[in-house]
Amino acid sequence: MAKTTFFFANRITKKDRVFVVRQLSIMLSSGIPILNALNLLSDQSDKASLQAILRVITKDIENGHPFSEAAARHPQLFDDVTLAMLKTGEASGQMNTVLSDMAVQLDRDLDFSGKVRNALLYPGVVVLVMIIVGIIMTTVIIPRLSGLFEESAVQLPWNTRLLIGISNLIMTYWYVLVIILIGGIYALRHYLSTTIGRARLYRLQTRIPVVKDLIMNTYLVRFSRLLAMLVHSGVPITEGLRIVGSAMANRLWQQSLTTVQSEVEHGIPLSTALSRHDIFPSQLIQMVSVGEQTGKLDSVLENLANYYEEQTNTSIKSVTALLEPTILVVVALAVGFVVVSVILPIYGISDQF
Repeated sequence: MAKTTFFFANRITKKDRVFVVRQLSIMLSSGIPILNALNLLSDQSDKASLQAILRVITKDIENGHPFSEAAARHPQLFDDVTLAMLKTGEASGQMNTVLSDMAVQLDRDLDFSGKVRNALLYPGVVVLVMIIVGIIMTTVIIPRLSGLFEESAVQLPWNTRLLIGISNLIMTYWYVLVIILIGGIYALRHYLSTTIGRARLYRLQTRIPVVKDLIMNTYLVRFSRLLAMLVHSGVPITEGLRIVGSAMANRLWQQSLTTVQSEVEHGIPLSTALSRHDIFPSQLIQMVSVGEQTGKLDSVLENLANYYEEQTNTSIKSVTALLEPTILVVVALAVGFVVVSVILPIYGISDQF
């Protein structure tokens, strides 16, 4: 089988995955053979890395390898969930239907991720602007005012002295602060990449009142929707649990789903296995039990995903409603502190004349 032996300049994104799956679904539904569809996709894409992957896959299929096997060599474009769906489509002969269902789910997943990301964008931008303004104040404006205050010999209030002290500290030991900052970020990233670090971060997130609901519902949406899609496509429940577990970014969820998979393999009902883990709410467990009894587990899981997505949207609004006034208050306090620290000495200087 042909191999991709070079590095791609452009990173493959979720949007690229959605584009490939959606376009393949449309083309196959129109009766276009898979090889022709891949060639057309390669021509349509303006990203060199995506074109290269599609050409390699086309070459592998021409050499007699199944589409799913050729796609498996490119995990940056086809994750475990997508590969499982492709294998199911090949086995059932309904590749266009499977791709169509997958395109819908990927679109919803992309839209959902965008909502969560946008909710955090505003506070992130405000914090970044505050940091930039703070750096300019402490390295440019305050040092100039400090010289003016020294020449006037005016008595400085405590807040002005504190501001000047912070400015002098940053100006004198900026390289030490940069080293500490970079080292701290590196150490934190390394710690959060460990099993213990991720587990503690998740537990911390789930203890913050408003953020807790957002984090929990985000994972519940992903779990329910992915498992619903896999079960609906005919993937065995144990294999579906393995795939969903590998798709979870959180180590605690990965470990829990691995345990659930093992228990289900030993004949324990899915609802019972889920009930042994605190991350799954009782409502989900009860609904899964109903799905098992009625033989409509995929429909129940999809309904759960829709429900938790609505709950996540509500959580996003709650977080945004809380963050915006909080940030405004913090900004107002910071600006007020700086203004008062600067204005008071200036008034003192003017009184000397």
